[in-house]
Amino acid sequence: MVKLSRHLAENVLALRRNRGWSQQRLADLARIPRSTLAGMESGGGNPSLNNLAAVATALHVSIEELLAKPRYASRLIAAADVPVQRERGGAVRVHDLLPERVRGLEIIRLELDAGAQRKGHPHLPGTREYLHGLEGQISVIAAGELFAVNAGDVLAFPGEAAHSYLNRSSHRACAISIVVPLSAAQELQS
Repeated sequence: MVKLSRHLAENVLALRRNRGWSQQRLADLARIPRSTLAGMESGGGNPSLNNLAAVATALHVSIEELLAKPRYASRLIAAADVPVQRERGGAVRVHDLLPERVRGLEIIRLELDAGAQRKGHPHLPGTREYLHGLEGQISVIAAGELFAVNAGDVLAFPGEAAHSYLNRSSHRACAISIVVPLSAAQELQS
């Protein structure tokens, strides 16, 4: 509980200050007493669900975002600290390029040595996957169709479809995979 109170305090304070609002302004928008808001920002007290919802609504964020571990404006993750999953004896490397969890979003760098293959895992219904070729050529079977993704190409396909990746060449191949919820993908197309 102490950790949640600290997260709440840091997030409310940062969000309020980013908007240039005083405590009184946010309290007025949330329709709560300023003393209640001051308690949230100090990490003290035990705010009710109604007060959390009111502050979240006034700030146009979710309650989950108010309680989550604070995200700092900038953060450099050294190459050695980027999580890498090695598969097939190291012939396949998957770099997690999104160190902070964002619901429904996944960004990875996929590296395949010559002849290596990887079976993709189906994502949630209503997602799109975008595979951007960076180096070499990756053959992708998605929803029963075969595609050759070269450096610079982008393949878009339904994330929930069965898919796999194969490097048929004698050189390393590399791509970035971005998985987004369909609602975000539709906004991108508008």
